Amino acid sequence: MLTDPDGDSVRLSDLRGRIVLLHFWGSWCAPCQVEFPELQALYDALKDDRRIAFVLVQVREDIARSRRWAEQRGFAMPFHDSGARSPADGVLAMPGGRGIEDRILAPQFPGTYVLDKNGLVLFSHFGPLHSWNAYGALFRHAATHAPE
Repeated sequence: MLTDPDGDSVRLSDLRGRIVLLHFWGSWCAPCQVEFPELQALYDALKDDRRIAFVLVQVREDIARSRRWAEQRGFAMPFHDSGARSPADGVLAMPGGRGIEDRILAPQFPGTYVLDKNGLVLFSHFGPLHSWNAYGALFRHAATHAPE
């Protein structure tokens, strides 16, 4: 279970019908920091396309720290709260009160998944991703051609 930037609870299933970029990151993660400018550029290029959702999820730190780090560097993307509160907090909340280790979802940070309109994984990558701008066409194609 995540909390969106407006403070509302959200599940990934709430985003069915949209292409979702699910990105696990932390301000303490050097590779995450390196890729953020290109990720911001991709978000800026696609943010008005309602068929595509960006869900950036902080790991192993409090969301206030993550958002403060991003804001200080001029990054403005939809930062969702995973519920993590400290570096020792590696469990993400799941529906029904269960939890899952963040390293199961992302064995390396940053960790990225692209989900289709039905929530199926189209693409996953662990570690920094270079040339984020090249993925804009993938998102638009998936949003246009993915089966309902």
